[in-house]
Amino acid sequence: MLWSSSCPGSAKARNFVAASYAEALRRYPDDPQLLAGYGHALGTLGDYAGAAAAFRAALARHPDDGDLHYELGVALGRLGRHAEAEAALRAGVALRPDDIRLRGNLALSLGRQGRHAEAEAAYREALAIRPDHPALHRGLGVALYWQGRVAEAEAAFMEALRLRPGYVRARCDLGELLGEQRRWPEAEAAYRAALEYKPESARAWAALGSALLAQGRYDEAETACREALARQPELAAAHYALWTALEARGRYRELEAAARAVIALKADHEDAHVRLGRALAAQGRHAEAQEALQRARELSAG
Repeated sequence: MLWSSSCPGSAKARNFVAASYAEALRRYPDDPQLLAGYGHALGTLGDYAGAAAAFRAALARHPDDGDLHYELGVALGRLGRHAEAEAALRAGVALRPDDIRLRGNLALSLGRQGRHAEAEAAYREALAIRPDHPALHRGLGVALYWQGRVAEAEAAFMEALRLRPGYVRARCDLGELLGEQRRWPEAEAAYRAALEYKPESARAWAALGSALLAQGRYDEAETACREALARQPELAAAHYALWTALEARGRYRELEAAARAVIALKADHEDAHVRLGRALAAQGRHAEAQEALQRARELSAG
């Protein structure tokens, strides 16, 4: 089970479930099923440390349960404790060598430790069992990308998309890879395809804005960036692309407003103060510009 704090049900309901397990464990503290259920419940609340502790306690009583090793690995991964997650997942794989969840999360854990060649090998082992698994092909693409094997990474992303055309994360990964090669029309097409499947994706709107900006299509870039920010107001990539699109067309009043919007969200945003200073200077408001740039220098100095 891949639980998260965004699992269905209200926070009140999830708290009730966790409290019910805690109460049951006061009566039956050694019950591995209750411990596992408590771990799941804590995971849905975002208490991954508590979840990991519950799964460890369950494993102390049921060490040959592959599901518990998997759940422990997921909880530890959410905590950023990837070496420990790897150990838990390897133990699970030893018990269940054909379990794709265990193998896929093991590969993910290796990648998060920067061990991309090992992650590649783990993804390939999983794909030997399930060659039609789109998420495994995407993961393989990521591992290949980080090794600088761009053509192979592109092929892996394309295979993931052949298997699941609506795989938005893979489409965005492909767009990013194409953009880094300055293949902007293809990157644009990848992001537009992602948005056909998930028009609410702020990440895809911001990336589309950057691809349009790179092609000098400033009006379209601005529109895409504003779509991104309407969905995720703090998305940094969308702000940077929007600022550049506005400045490129000499729209300094709008640039001023865009920079001030970021400062309202994050008063110590150095780059926003720099852009504000430039927008004010271009409008002939030099005293205000100097004040904004001075604030940027103060932030830069720490």
